[in-house]
Formats: sequence, C-alpha cells, structure tokens
Amino acid sequence: MKRIVYILVVIALVSCKTNTVAQEQEPTKKTKPAVVEKPKFDDVVYDRIDPSTVHIVATVMTVGEEKTICSRNYKDVVKIKIDAINGSGQAIVNVLSIGQEIELGFVNKTLSRDVIQQDLTKDKQLSMVVIETLCQDFNQTTYEIVSYGSKKQ
Repeated sequence: MKRIVYILVVIALVSCKTNTVAQEQEPTKKTKPAVVEKPKFDDVVYDRIDPSTVHIVATVMTVGEEKTICSRNYKDVVKIKIDAINGSGQAIVNVLSIGQEIELGFVNKTLSRDVIQQDLTKDKQLSMVVIETLCQDFNQTTYEIVSYGSKKQ
C-alpha cells in the first residue's frame, strides 16, 4: 500500500513538473504598446480674453478733453455707442449692451491729443478693447480704452 501511495505521489510530482516546463517553453507573445498621439495645440486657435476686458465694435459720438469720470482724471475722453460685443472676459460687474452709450477714458497716456482726434472722428466705427475698473467708492465701475483700431471685416 505504501508503494502505491509513493508511486502516485511521484507521478503527481512529475506531471506537475512537466506542466511547468511546458508553460516555460511556451513562446511569449510580444505586444506592442498602444501608440498615444500627443495633442497638437498649434492647429487650435484660442481667442482668450483677459479678465474684466470686453472686445466691442462701437461708433464714435464725441471726443472730449480733460474730464473726470468716476473720480479719475482723464486727459482725453470719448463717448461711444456700442454696435456689437465680440466677447468678454470673466469678472465683469456692469455688463455692456448693444445700443448703450458710454463715456470712456484712455489708459494709454502716451497717445497725443492730435492723434486721438485724428483717429476718432464722429460717426467712425472702431473695434475696441476696453477694461472695466472699479471706482474709488467701490459702488460703481467705469470702462477705459486699452486699444482701438479700424473695424475688423
């Protein structure tokens, strides 16, 4: 009886050994890792607008000099009528609307009065970038012209 158990144990061990050897000799399948395509950012155009900034198309109504708007002194002031709003950044408190008339001061103090009066003539339509700033009492806001140019077609 012991011999039969001994033979069965030896057969079981040998059969297990052959399976492991057979598994080791099995050819391994080489799989290529998936190719991940990197995003191309040069083909996507992002027109990002800075916070508190609005891109507008407006018609010039009047051009003035030396005016205080919202407790700030501006060397040159222009009154405009908004024709279109092309986009705005975040954090706008007083939203502009089409048809609204508003007085704006110039942030760029290097422009001469002659250049401004030559560029900004009555009834001329311009594309502008304006920025909203808080007044000193923090209850109101005002808009200032950052840049302007001829209307984009």
